[in-house]
Amino acid sequence: MNQEMPRSEFVLTALSYPLMVALRGLGERAYHGIMGAMLPLLRGEHPRPAPPPIEDFARTVTGTLRRELRRQGVRTDGVRLQTEPGRWLYGNAAVHLARVKVVKRQRKPYPYAWVLTDTTCFFLAGGAFEHNRHPYLVANRADAPRTLSADIVGHSCFADILVLGAKVPECEPGDVIALPDAGAYQESSASNFNALPRPASVLVHGSEAELIKRAETVEDVWARDLVPERVRTEPRGARTSPTAP
Repeated sequence: MNQEMPRSEFVLTALSYPLMVALRGLGERAYHGIMGAMLPLLRGEHPRPAPPPIEDFARTVTGTLRRELRRQGVRTDGVRLQTEPGRWLYGNAAVHLARVKVVKRQRKPYPYAWVLTDTTCFFLAGGAFEHNRHPYLVANRADAPRTLSADIVGHSCFADILVLGAKVPECEPGDVIALPDAGAYQESSASNFNALPRPASVLVHGSEAELIKRAETVEDVWARDLVPERVRTEPRGARTSPTAP
């Protein structure tokens, strides 16, 4: 089984095509109506159950390990188990902020929207690789009712999905979307896909905000690129396209 696709999503994907074929016989209007209603089911269960508290996790791991080692005749007296819960410690130490650029909407075959932001999943690559679902909040509309069903997406040319199947308030360009739990590997794994400059980092200390990493510029992105001397000095039009024999 491909590690990048959970078993439940694999099964739902495999079942969706024969289901669509069967529903086609009901006519176009019924087909779109039923598929629109079933969309949340086919997209899977969100939010997924939260992981157990670290204390429960430690108690289960150490208890099981001690029991099984003793069963194999291995003494555990004086043995200390060390773990590295890095992401658990620092995963929620950062919040990624994005600004809404445009909201795209459709009415048929089911009402839905796409909230396009000025960020990208490539700035949150650690979460994308692990299929994490970030919490999300329209920060300047935190108390507004969440009446809009939408995908929160980035602005690269990739299938740039930040949050699939979100429920958000009615959004407008300029609104700020906060994506918590953006610590740990997110900043260190961010890339310049599509030559997008990476954002700044701000350290929050009490009521103070301190810039600790400036935002990249387009010049920064291209600063490492070099043009070979032979290309720079080659007369314009000197190269010709290869011709077929």
